[in-house]
Amino acid sequence: MSTSGSPLASLCREALEELGGLTDRFVARVWQLDPYRDDVVDRSEVARDAEASFELLLRSIGGLRIPDRLSGISEDIGRRRARSGVPLEVILQAIRIDFQLLWDLLVAKGEAAGDVLLRSAPLVWQALEAHTLTLQRGYLDEAALMAHEQHRVREDLVRRLVVSTSPGRSLQRQVESALDAVGGRPWLVLTAHLGQLDALGVRAAQLRERGLAAHAQELFHQAFLIVEQQGGRRDAVALVPGIVGGYSWCAELADLADAVSTARKVLRALPPTATGPLGPEDVWAALVADEIGSVGDAIVTTVLDDFQRMPDVDQRLLHETFLAYFTTGSSSRAGELLHVHRNTTINRLQKVHKITGMNPFVPSDAALLHVAFECAASGGAEPIRPLGPAAPDRGQPTV
Repeated sequence: MSTSGSPLASLCREALEELGGLTDRFVARVWQLDPYRDDVVDRSEVARDAEASFELLLRSIGGLRIPDRLSGISEDIGRRRARSGVPLEVILQAIRIDFQLLWDLLVAKGEAAGDVLLRSAPLVWQALEAHTLTLQRGYLDEAALMAHEQHRVREDLVRRLVVSTSPGRSLQRQVESALDAVGGRPWLVLTAHLGQLDALGVRAAQLRERGLAAHAQELFHQAFLIVEQQGGRRDAVALVPGIVGGYSWCAELADLADAVSTARKVLRALPPTATGPLGPEDVWAALVADEIGSVGDAIVTTVLDDFQRMPDVDQRLLHETFLAYFTTGSSSRAGELLHVHRNTTINRLQKVHKITGMNPFVPSDAALLHVAFECAASGGAEPIRPLGPAAPDRGQPTV
């Protein structure tokens, strides 16, 4: 360890007398780096910080007294550079320039001191490493604080946009700016149960890494995610695979409130068999049943009055068969799901026709039957959901 009277201490005192020239050379070199060339940090601030850093390093290497004004300077520089938006890798480049210039100066000053500098190389390295690590810690701590503050700003803006009865263009532009959105593109809006908030946050971060504007937060005691569509076909499953939730789309953020409302309704209507995101097109009958209120009771009475007089086990069997056919559009595929022969499936569907007067093979009748069953379920009857995949096969119906 160096002492204030050692040859190394004397060498560092001599170097301290040349702080001005050392600082000027550093600033000239640093200003060749892109962020600094664009004046993201004031040149005079960089010069002051460089002079303080060189003095701190020289005093640390030489074992000289470090004045209070230099206490915490490394962390402070790191925090201010984070606030200025200078990338960490550029800061580390600047520190390498620090070391090169400082070492060159010490070598020039130490030629007459023989191998003093060579033997003291570990001290030089320790001082530089301590400065680098402290600066980096300050930078990362400030960056994390900034990210937290930015997320809170985003949350506040998005919440205001959703709850506003008449959001103006100014608020919409604020949200687009906060989310780094392109603008003029459709948005996926997904809601899930609050326990999935962390998963949505991770997914939002992954989507941002892909260049998509994405944001997750808690809203109405539910987990909530919005993603700007980049182009091509709207594919919610590709954007949020494996996330069980209800989604909707909006053409622009001005329509976000309506899309959130729809996504929340879809979430309430999700079948227990859901293994991924579902949209209004997947649970439309349940949504209709939820919206039509007392009209639904009338539909149930008209369509299912005789059906509901059957024993529960028979109701369940026929309802399950109808849903399998309705979901697949094929009596053969429905039979495979139910593990029965195709003819058995057809016979059961014909029985549904006979009891309800609605023909499952006629699209309009099948749709009305589906809505009637959903209305009955929303009125307290136990819902029966499709077998197999949660999302229906939208191939051409085949008998």
